[in-house]
Amino acid sequence: MVASAWRRLTRQPIKPGHVVARRWMRKGVDQGYISVPFASALRLVMPQCDVNVALIGRRERSDKVAKAWQKIFEDEVPAFDIRGEADCPWDLDPVDPPWDTPLNQSLASDKEMLAKLDSELPLRAARAERGEIAQRLWEKPAGIWAARKEKWKSAGRSSPGDAKILREVVAGLPAELLDEKHRDLVRATISQILSAAWALHSATDAKRVRWRLACTDGEKDDVEEDVSLARSYFLVAGPGLEFVPSLFVDSAKVSASRGLTPQQLMRMSSEDWAAVETVAGTNVSEALKRVPAGWTTIVKGKNWPGQKKGAVFRLPPGSKRLFIEIDVLEIYPTKPQTD
Repeated sequence: MVASAWRRLTRQPIKPGHVVARRWMRKGVDQGYISVPFASALRLVMPQCDVNVALIGRRERSDKVAKAWQKIFEDEVPAFDIRGEADCPWDLDPVDPPWDTPLNQSLASDKEMLAKLDSELPLRAARAERGEIAQRLWEKPAGIWAARKEKWKSAGRSSPGDAKILREVVAGLPAELLDEKHRDLVRATISQILSAAWALHSATDAKRVRWRLACTDGEKDDVEEDVSLARSYFLVAGPGLEFVPSLFVDSAKVSASRGLTPQQLMRMSSEDWAAVETVAGTNVSEALKRVPAGWTTIVKGKNWPGQKKGAVFRLPPGSKRLFIEIDVLEIYPTKPQTD
């Protein structure tokens, strides 16, 4: 479902007179950042050399997930940090177990799920012939499944993608979040990981990404390493992300600030941190941007093609936070055929 939606969105053209290009894509561009109303518009933003940060406002599904986590965040969610890597687009188009599958029990293997799907189609066909179900309830799933298998076969893959990300998330989550009460929220969150990865794959032609789902305790800055190519953050709960656009950044001061200890950074207010990173005489209140929970932030890294002076950002330490992080590790030389 996530994969098909992304393929449809990325085929939709955004013409120069479109409201996205006319209004949204002009906000902040003179400072080095842009806001867009939906993630598929990122493919227009990423090639722009003078844009280092892209912001995506709240969307219905992502906002619903964020609000659900925020209700239980303080009392029911312990710290955890789950990470993995995914090949694009193959691992982003998985054959998942049914939504109501218990997460605190052994999941069916990928091979078993594929065999179950294959076995269900003849049964649906027989029921359609007997008039027990509408013909479309047999023809549409059969056609989709046949086309999907043919697509993977033509790409040299033995089968549609394994539910790799789901399995790794379930294996890493605390046991108290795998019960029936939290099952729907966990599955919806895994869909958000897939959507965030699809967004970067679509916008950057990412071949391989690293993903992270973490609930941290606020004892340190959650940005553990520099961005190489591109990275996205979906802030689910807790304090948001702060950044200073490239227009205000002093590269020499940024290099010097890398020598600060975690303890020194912990004691810094947001304004003090921004002052350490910006050129002399900058109005810190104007330069410092804050991205609240429920929004997504995409940051270009030092190795992004054409990148010169980038923005600086941080996830301020001091408070508990839940977030999804996606890093582009490798880009296709030419875009793969996935349709």
